[in-house]
Order: sequence, then structure tokens, then C-alpha cells
Amino acid sequence: MQTRGSWGFWVLFTGAAVSIAWGGCGDDEASTSGAQTSSSSGGDPTSSSSGGDPTSSSSSGGPIILPDCKTVLVKELNLFEACETCLYESCCYEVSVCGDRSPCPACVTGEEECTDEALEASTALTQCAQADCKQECFDPPGPPVELDCTAPISSPSGGSCVTLGDEVLCNPVTNAPCDGSIGESCDFGAAGLECYPPPNPQGLCAACGPNILYCSGGLTCVGGKCAKFCCDDGDCSASAKCDVNVLDTGTFGICVQGSGGAGGMGGAG
Repeated sequence: MQTRGSWGFWVLFTGAAVSIAWGGCGDDEASTSGAQTSSSSGGDPTSSSSGGDPTSSSSSGGPIILPDCKTVLVKELNLFEACETCLYESCCYEVSVCGDRSPCPACVTGEEECTDEALEASTALTQCAQADCKQECFDPPGPPVELDCTAPISSPSGGSCVTLGDEVLCNPVTNAPCDGSIGESCDFGAAGLECYPPPNPQGLCAACGPNILYCSGGLTCVGGKCAKFCCDDGDCSASAKCDVNVLDTGTFGICVQGSGGAGGMGGAG
């Protein structure tokens, strides 16, 4: 589901635009059977189809009151309206269970690494979304691109193509004002572009994603690998180009080999 990065769940759970990147916990296609346990009539979920407050059963037989589905969607997942509405109608039970299994919401949005306790719930929510809300919550895959894996660390452009504002809280090319010395990284998120807390250890062309780890400052996760942000060709290696169409920003892009892609892609979360 696009959250962090610009592939997967839409949080801009966008893009990020979430887009979630997106990214969600894993980008593999889910079976249409998924882990569907939500009520077919939509609304607030229960462990049955009778409606009412979301509940489950404890080991002692008593009811466990799960978090309200809509509260989790609005306050913890922060998705685009179309995705939020579809999940509320089709995956409400999975959303509520995720809200009850900390840090599942943060795992789904890419803000934290999935723990064993949250993995089952986040996987069930992602599978349900892929099965029932794919059009509303996931971007279609874009054309393949070959990343520039020899791009220089520094960017001569100085990130001049990026202007900070309400939805651009940091410069992805320079990573400012994120503190790279402690592992903060500027990437796509619920606010557009924001500083993500550590750990973000993955280097250029290293594997990345919500079930692995995310990219260090100046990089973003595209197709499961860390790509370098850029303003122009000068930020890339001599044999590569800065493709501003891949992320659909129109201003900054990523360094790719050859003539680049045809647009429509985005980060893997």
C-alpha cells in the first residue's frame, strides 16, 4: 500500500501518492482469496457479518474490543480518500486488527519496520487491499528502468530544482534539513516529502522496502532498489541521465541508465 516512497498504498497510505510504497508490507501480488474476514456489507467491522462494534474473541472466550476502523484509517494510516473509502467498505476488519497490533499501522505506512507481532496483521490488510481495493490504493506498475548504480554521492545541482513548501518539507536531492548523520532520510510520505527517522541504512542500488529497510538520504526505493534523486544529468554518472518522468514530479527525478523510462513509476516504499 502506498505510503513511503511513490509505489504502493496511497498515503498523500500517493504516493505516496502512497501514492505505500507503495509501498505496504510487501509488493507481491496477493491471491484474491487473501485474508478476507471483513463484513461484506461494509461499515464498522466485526469478526462476523452481523455489523456493530468490531470485536474478536480472547483465549478465555470473552470479547476483545478492536479499535474503530474509521479512527485507524483517519488518524493512523492517512490515506487518499478513495483508498480510505474502499478499505472502510471492504477491509474494515483487517484495518481494525491492524490498529490493535502495534506497530502495524506504522509498518504498513513504512514508518517502522514490521515486528513479528504486527507482520500477520499488516500482511492480512495488504492482501485484502490488493484483492479488493487495488485500483483505489495501488499505482499500476510502470515501465522497467535500469538504475544508475555508479552515480556520485554528491549532487552538483545542490537540489536547486526543489522548493520547500507545505507538502515539500525537505529536499530529496540534498536531504536537507533531515539529519543524515543520525540516519534521517528525506522521502515521499503522508505529507508529500518528509524526514523519516532512522534506520535508513540502504545504499545506492541496495535492496529496500517495508520488509527490509529503507534508503539513506538522497535515495528513494524504486522497484525494490535504492535510486538516487537528481535535478539534472549533472547529478548522475557520465553514462546516465536524470529522468524526471519516472516519479511524475516534473522537477526532480532519479538517475537511470540510457534515456530513462517513460514515466508512471514511483518509489517502492
